[in-house]
Amino acid sequence: MRIDRLAVVLSALAVAAPGERPAEATETMSAEIEGTWAEYLFDFLPAIDACLAASSEPASVLTARPMDQGKVGMRLVDVLDAEWDCVAEADGEAVDLLQPAGEGSEPVPPVEPVFTRAPGAPPPGGCYEHQEVEDASGEVIGWLSFHVC
Repeated sequence: MRIDRLAVVLSALAVAAPGERPAEATETMSAEIEGTWAEYLFDFLPAIDACLAASSEPASVLTARPMDQGKVGMRLVDVLDAEWDCVAEADGEAVDLLQPAGEGSEPVPPVEPVFTRAPGAPPPGGCYEHQEVEDASGEVIGWLSFHVC
């Protein structure tokens, strides 16, 4: 079953050292996250938490990517459907940039999973399939939502 396999993969990744992928995760990496930013969710989590804390509205992560000089860049969407660009230190110690997605900046379509940090609620509607994300101790830390419409 897809949901169970994804939970096993994410749990294995949660206990891995940054930049290392345990064998069980490599062997069972599901097509749902392989090759997407969510494959590195646990590496990006400190930066994600810093950006979400700096946001004035509850938000979800549309995409994230590593940047030069130990930073992580991401696009957030808040509960008012406004999109924000955020850059934070990979260790989450500082947010270097949080600004509305600029003029000429393309909206990010929901083709990759959207991450919502607990206790927030994942995107509503019937066009998403949600998967709980657990840390190594089994605590739900958020949801990956897959656009299925």
